[in-house]
Amino acid sequence: APVKPAPPAPWLGVRVGTNAAGALAVDFVSPDGPSAAVGLAVGDIITAIDGVAVTSVDALKAAIATHAPADV
Repeated sequence: APVKPAPPAPWLGVRVGTNAAGALAVDFVSPDGPSAAVGLAVGDIITAIDGVAVTSVDALKAAIATHAPADV
């Protein structure tokens, strides 16, 4: 049987890191990504996804993975 390609993964189009205060800070926004389209900018702090606190990059990735591409 032919192998089906994996469906596209959800993505924000940002790179984040932990700032001096321990918060998830956006340090890059892809100009053609979904985050740029809604106004996310370098320096913004991500605190939650769908009302669920995210305190690490791994938690952010896990929260994003529960969504389909183009979820808003």
